[in-house]
Amino acid sequence: MSIIMYLLYAAIVVFVVMLILDYLKQKKIKPQSDKLVRDEYTHVENDVAPKVLGAGGGFSVFLIDTPVNKQISVINAVRFATGLSLRDAKILMESAPVLIKEDIKLEEAKRIKNMLEEAGAEVEIREINEVNND
Repeated sequence: MSIIMYLLYAAIVVFVVMLILDYLKQKKIKPQSDKLVRDEYTHVENDVAPKVLGAGGGFSVFLIDTPVNKQISVINAVRFATGLSLRDAKILMESAPVLIKEDIKLEEAKRIKNMLEEAGAEVEIREINEVNND
């Protein structure tokens, strides 16, 4: 192939990328980097965690630790409990200790705790005033 053909292919690729970016801009879709997602789910010590508001019961569920051999089942349990995507649930699980769900009733907190413990995770339930005092 001649160099002209390579240049033509490169121009087509650039054109297609520009079309895709223009489409995303029109639909107001912004590409996310892993750094943005990781910053969104940092450790509890930094007092930044996703806030998944429940019915206002005054309890929070924290994922404390996950054994390496149970990570896949814990990720699935986190997805089920929070409604997060697979990638976000994985990042959240890797950020342990982390807040999973807050401001929920005790019954729901116990249900989530049991589900995560059955998957193999170490989980804590705390009252909201405990979380604010830490």
